[in-house]
Amino acid sequence: MSLRTKVSYGPDDKPKFELIAKNTSSTTCKADFGPKSAVLTVTEAGGEDDDPIWSSKDCPAAAGPLFLKVPAGATVIHTVDWNRTLSAPGCATPPAGKAGPGTYLLEAKAPGEPVQRASFVLAKD
Repeated sequence: MSLRTKVSYGPDDKPKFELIAKNTSSTTCKADFGPKSAVLTVTEAGGEDDDPIWSSKDCPAAAGPLFLKVPAGATVIHTVDWNRTLSAPGCATPPAGKAGPGTYLLEAKAPGEPVQRASFVLAKD
């Protein structure tokens, strides 16, 4: 699994995070992109703590597995849109507001895969 996002987003852009599964085998396989398996987190770069401001596992619309077929020798991309809102674990009430301008760290974790990281900027204007 790998992770991709744009380097910078304008003030009206909705960040998109791409999880990429590549099948190098000679048979079809499946990848689970569900929020409990492929977990994305966003953290403020240089923030006072390392707690994520958003996580795909905090309160997903659908909490079950999301299996996608990955044909032999092919690549499948699963895109997650983030509307810049903050989240809290267990569907608790998150802090008010949205993520403001600044640099953010994006991290993807999936069982049996190395942690993937990327950074991006939410521009002021």
